[in-house]
Amino acid sequence: MAQLEDYFDRQSHVPQEVTRSLRLIKELDEKVTKIQLKLTSLRKQYKQQQSEKTKLEIDQLYEESVNLSQEKINISDKVYEVVDNAVQQLDNDLKKFEENLKSSMAPDHKRRFLILSKYQKEKRKKINQEIEQSKEIFQNASQSEPLYCICQKPSFGQMVMCDNQLCSKEWFHLECVKLKDFPPENDPWFCSAECRKEGKGRMKK
Repeated sequence: MAQLEDYFDRQSHVPQEVTRSLRLIKELDEKVTKIQLKLTSLRKQYKQQQSEKTKLEIDQLYEESVNLSQEKINISDKVYEVVDNAVQQLDNDLKKFEENLKSSMAPDHKRRFLILSKYQKEKRKKINQEIEQSKEIFQNASQSEPLYCICQKPSFGQMVMCDNQLCSKEWFHLECVKLKDFPPENDPWFCSAECRKEGKGRMKK
């Protein structure tokens, strides 16, 4: 029984690891959100003043935002990998354990095997429930992030801001709007014909 408990204890770290990762993702997301709000303000300020100092600050903040977003993606990928590997390893090892125990036990040990098997299944069920709860927490955390772009997903990678101040989506992933690079700083960029018409109309006022 002690060996069996040791085996499951080695797997019990997964929910805690997922929880720690979720906290870190939340912290990173809060930082990215603050940076993007600051960027929105600076972009509007730059259009009015054309200050090199403001432009430099925009570039620095944008680079920081991209790095933080990439870090979020890396942590997310690691979490999914850890959970999937844990579940697969758990199932494989439990199957081997059952096979070895069945092949080695004598007839008078059947009752003991049934007790072990029941304990094993209950323990596996508990760990799987914890893992599924962690997955659900992770998905809920992702869903609580601000959504941007036409894809309606959280911020990640390289993003460009629509110059229409009333744009409902505001930020867009470059690949979603089919941009290979950022538009020139001095050229207004609009996500759609409607935003272009509305944005240019406001600029003339």
